Amino acid sequence: MKILRPKDSVLALIEYEKNRPHILSVVGAGGKTTLIFRLAEEFKKQGLRVLIVTTTKMYVPDRFYVPWEEGRERKTEEKIRLQLLREGIAVTGRTEVGTHPEKFLEVPEEYQECLSLLCDVLLVEADGSRQKPVKVPAEHEPVLFSGTELVIGVLGMKSVGQRIKDVAHRPEDVAAFLQTDVEHQITREDLRKIAESPQGLKKGVNCAFVAVGNEYESEVL
Repeated sequence: MKILRPKDSVLALIEYEKNRPHILSVVGAGGKTTLIFRLAEEFKKQGLRVLIVTTTKMYVPDRFYVPWEEGRERKTEEKIRLQLLREGIAVTGRTEVGTHPEKFLEVPEEYQECLSLLCDVLLVEADGSRQKPVKVPAEHEPVLFSGTELVIGVLGMKSVGQRIKDVAHRPEDVAAFLQTDVEHQITREDLRKIAESPQGLKKGVNCAFVAVGNEYESEVL
């Protein structure tokens, strides 16, 4: 598991230049959204157009958001292209009405294939963790985007030394995975086990994978 610190380059950490994946799905807990936006900014500096989507739910950011309008798909695609042309980064999804703060959902499956054609890099938040720094996937998780070429598994390093019941999403599941109880204090070795297990962050992964221990977990966009 590689450690991501505030001043590190995410692109360097994931060794992007080796394979230059076009579709990247991010799973796990502990700063996925922040990592995605850091990646987007780094790609933008390279002159690449970056589209951010989800297969679960994400908070609507203050910038870059283009709501996906059902029934007006072609118009939405054009708005995304214009947003990418102006700022290099776009975010899209179906807005979830009535949530506070507002969240957005996945683009309907029949239109997902076209998303990767709109951009140079597609970044996907493919897991939920309710802003907790550690988790193991439930039966229905993760929801990897079709065509994903690299999965980034994220865990928050601030969970080390903390009790499972205080910092885990679904703490009973994490305790069962680690064969302990919810009073157990999480260690780096515990995070490594979660990160490297096919029942942990590598669940369902059949492409390149990198595990990241995130020391920079702020969700501020």
